[in-house]
Amino acid sequence: MQEAFGLRKTNVWDFSRVNFVYTLLSKRKLLWFVQQNFVQGWDDPRFPTVRGIRRRGLTVEALKQYMLSQGPSQATIMLEWDGIWALNKKIIDPVAPRYWAIEKKDLVKVTVEGQASVETKVQPLHKKNPDVGEKTTVYSPEIYLDQEDGASFDDNEEITLMDWGNAIVKSKTKSASGTVESIVLTLHLEGDFKKTKKKITWLAASSDAHPLVPVTLIDYDYLISKKKLEEDDDVKDFVTPQTEFRTPACSDANILKVKKGDIIQFERKGYYICDRAAEEGKEAEFIKIPDGKAASLASKAAGAGGAVPPEKVDMVPKAKGGAGKGGWGKSGPPAAAKSPANVLTPTKESVAKLEKKADSDNGAAKEGDRVYLSDGTTGFPIPFSTKMYDVKRVVGDTNGGPSSESTMYQVKSAYDL
Repeated sequence: MQEAFGLRKTNVWDFSRVNFVYTLLSKRKLLWFVQQNFVQGWDDPRFPTVRGIRRRGLTVEALKQYMLSQGPSQATIMLEWDGIWALNKKIIDPVAPRYWAIEKKDLVKVTVEGQASVETKVQPLHKKNPDVGEKTTVYSPEIYLDQEDGASFDDNEEITLMDWGNAIVKSKTKSASGTVESIVLTLHLEGDFKKTKKKITWLAASSDAHPLVPVTLIDYDYLISKKKLEEDDDVKDFVTPQTEFRTPACSDANILKVKKGDIIQFERKGYYICDRAAEEGKEAEFIKIPDGKAASLASKAAGAGGAVPPEKVDMVPKAKGGAGKGGWGKSGPPAAAKSPANVLTPTKESVAKLEKKADSDNGAAKEGDRVYLSDGTTGFPIPFSTKMYDVKRVVGDTNGGPSSESTMYQVKSAYDL
């Protein structure tokens, strides 16, 4: 057609879609989440849309580099999120300014002996990149710590207050429930910070001259609790019960300079993108950016045991100890197949279900059916559909051995191997 009309020849490149675990790319299914008010809109940070992942803190440069590293392919692939977020971290880490934040819940008040008055010092926003800018740090006789840090201290333990110096835990007061209420520290600035195990972030107590700024730290989970939804799965059965986690916290006045869309790091908490800057009557909100580590990307719902509804599970993991001998011979299956997540033992209900399905489908294998190994107890899911059929014995149900008059050797039936 192009030659007939004398048109410029064009090349058509065909490539597959990139899929991610715990992620829906179907616009129809994503629309259902919007209509049910599970999300804020198409730019929700939990959505795999360009606006969604950008709002979550993914940079354009990271997205570009990641897609170029994958290359075009016609093979349908299922990827983890760790690669793209780890690449994003490498891009934002050298330029993200550092701030501190303390959670409001069970905040610990600390008296610092050796600090007589309130002082201020100018510190770099990024110790390895002076071009990022500077911030003002307030030093006070009274400071605040996170409950988790305060509870970890031992009596007379030497710790390091970041950007200040070492201090020794003199005493610790707890409530009846075991929550740490207050701590007394004695400064030991001549101590070596390299010898302490705990480097702690802190904030000077709020005052009229140096008030603390309330902020909200937001983290998200996956919208669905199953890594990959099959065609016959109903998305309504796998909606994660809670996907947004909001933590009230406070930061110092330096955070007021951060604008919407800025990427920062709250030291010892992670990287965050400013979703709403601090305004009169409104708190600043920061969305946590995944850093590519397994802990930050694990499904919180799956970790709590809510990944798959019980009625959807028809196979139970085999007891620890391997799958036994199978099609791989005496050495047993390869290491990947020995994992309890891959090697499964059928229940009576699942076997009955598969046999019934095989009869109704005339023996045709469907995606999700299982192929059992030679031991007849372990097997693996079929990763794709096939038009192969089971057939009856070509020699009937009885042994097809030779009669007594025959001079042929007696051999085992091929079906007994």
